[in-house]
Amino acid sequence: MKEPSCHPFTTIQVDEEDKEVIDDDDSKLQRLRIDYGDSVCYAVKVASLMRIALTDCMSSMSYGTSGKGGRQQLRKWSRAFCSS
Repeated sequence: MKEPSCHPFTTIQVDEEDKEVIDDDDSKLQRLRIDYGDSVCYAVKVASLMRIALTDCMSSMSYGTSGKGGRQQLRKWSRAFCSS
């Protein structure tokens, strides 16, 4: 997480729309899992996803929208994390 170039994601197409998903084959994630175990690797994945969610939320609010889309997106992400 300290390394800004660390971007353990890949882009896939879902219903003709690009979506970013965690790339479990990412070499840095694999090294992290080997060195520190699954729980630390999972924590980094969650933190990375939260960073993306917050970035999306902030960008939707900065474009002069009412901000509702950003809050809804953040709620959706938090439900996904809390249910896993």
